[in-house]
Amino acid sequence: MSAALHACPEVSHTKRSHESVFVLAVMFVAVLGPSGWILSDLDNYKGRE
Repeated sequence: MSAALHACPEVSHTKRSHESVFVLAVMFVAVLGPSGWILSDLDNYKGRE
C-alpha cells in the first residue's frame, strides 16, 4: 500500500511556486488586459455617433 502512495515523483515547492506565479500572471493579463484596452480607448468610443 505504501508503494502506491510514493509511486509518483514528488514535486518540489519551488516548482509549485513558479507554476503558481505563472498562472496568476496569465490570469491577471487575461482578465485585466481587455478591460484596460477598453478603458484606454473609452474616449474614442464616446466620440462615435
